[in-house]
Amino acid sequence: MIVKKAPSLVLTGSNGYLGKQVLAALKATNVKIESISFSKFLRGAAEPTALRMLQQADVVCHLAGVHPHQTITQSDNLYWEANVVGTKKLLAAAQNASRIVFASSAMASEEKILPMANQGLLAYASSKRAAEALVADYAGYKASSLSLRFQALAGAHREPCFGLIGNALRAAREGTPLKIFRQAPPREYLHVADAASAIVAACLAPIEGHSVIDIGTGLPQHVSTVVETVERITGVEIKKRSVSCRIEPAPRTSDLLAARKLLNWGASRSSLPQIIIDQLEGQHHRATMCIPTVTGNNFF
Repeated sequence: MIVKKAPSLVLTGSNGYLGKQVLAALKATNVKIESISFSKFLRGAAEPTALRMLQQADVVCHLAGVHPHQTITQSDNLYWEANVVGTKKLLAAAQNASRIVFASSAMASEEKILPMANQGLLAYASSKRAAEALVADYAGYKASSLSLRFQALAGAHREPCFGLIGNALRAAREGTPLKIFRQAPPREYLHVADAASAIVAACLAPIEGHSVIDIGTGLPQHVSTVVETVERITGVEIKKRSVSCRIEPAPRTSDLLAARKLLNWGASRSSLPQIIIDQLEGQHHRATMCIPTVTGNNFF
């Protein structure tokens, strides 16, 4: 009887919001998991160890990167260095991997350049598209690869005051006004547990070639709907303050056909009320346990 060797997997971004959930989900499989610090890898720190792991990996799951909501000061150059140059260096080291899974963003689908748009978000979107191209090239001659375009992550364990849901929960808790950007585009919200299950499926599914897959709900939510749902769940009427419009790239609505067909995946916890309830419970737990807010350069 031939015993099939468990695949080895290298994970970047395991200390980030999504990475922690992915690491926990992967531990329930038969995959041998090793994690590397992407920021240290980019700086060349502990490079021999990271290189050895990457050279021996069957699967590389690349979640780490710089995104617009981190507490570090972002710039166009930082997006490019981390998300593009860093991804290129990682792929060059993972010369024997048969599968690359890359965490991209729904913003990468935005092709229009709006002259008044938030240039930082456009730079971020462009860096993700460029990294996707590198991942596709890798698959072209030696492996399969998947770029997963995630919608806005929320739900359990989300840091306080993060994004619209976090700020609405804070406004309900503290009685402070919630800033509402006029004409803000609707957004899809994806529970982090659903995002993690999509990553695990992408690491293990028998797929050839390169695929770009939308991971979301297909149900964009207007700002007013999000705020009203927070009010209904908390029982608090939120004070609102309208501010001038911030023009930004709005990700297209997810097309979930590829996710269903290739990954046999669908969101199971990503209804808006469930996301808000889980995020609220997580914040109560954090306050009870006196857990500090995660800051710094934890990616994703």
